[in-house]
Amino acid sequence: QLSDVRTFARSAGTSSTPALRRLVALSNGLSRWVQLRVLRPLAAPQRAAALGQCLHLAQSLLELRNFNSLLAVVGGLGHGSIARLRRTLVLLPPHLIQLWAQLAEAVGSAGNYRGYRTLLGGAGGTGGFRVPALGIHLRDLVSLEAALPDWGGPGRPHPHKLRARFALQGVLLAGREQGPPGTPHPDLLRLLEVRLQ
Repeated sequence: QLSDVRTFARSAGTSSTPALRRLVALSNGLSRWVQLRVLRPLAAPQRAAALGQCLHLAQSLLELRNFNSLLAVVGGLGHGSIARLRRTLVLLPPHLIQLWAQLAEAVGSAGNYRGYRTLLGGAGGTGGFRVPALGIHLRDLVSLEAALPDWGGPGRPHPHKLRARFALQGVLLAGREQGPPGTPHPDLLRLLEVRLQ
């Protein structure tokens, strides 16, 4: 809901927006799941296999243009405890190491998430299905609320703030009318519905 996004931007917290709090918890849970998926096996070959599976998951999320989950998975893979698994990392094939580097660069925070913003713009511009990385855009809204006053003069809204709000709103709403690419699997959808209740 856009009203939740506006409330979050003005209060800079999820305490008054339970839907956003649940979404943040879901993303954090996905990151923790990735970490546990890689760290749970005791032997390095099994950890390398789990790491490879998570990298393939991230690649699939990129193909589906689900940037919110992609950011959570890549964030989980970037955890320090995974980076210290030297005996595991040497077992990864070169193409997976290259994929990991490409994914980390694509959604990394360098240049104010330049790689992500480029991918998002290339995901259909204003059309085409995509799930934006909500945390990045919420941070943009909080910065906008803090940087510019609501009013540009007596009785008129600040024009730059208004334009920036509409642009961010367009990013968050773009692609909602279209479904993801591919054919949905009914059994998987039922399983997810039951799990999320």
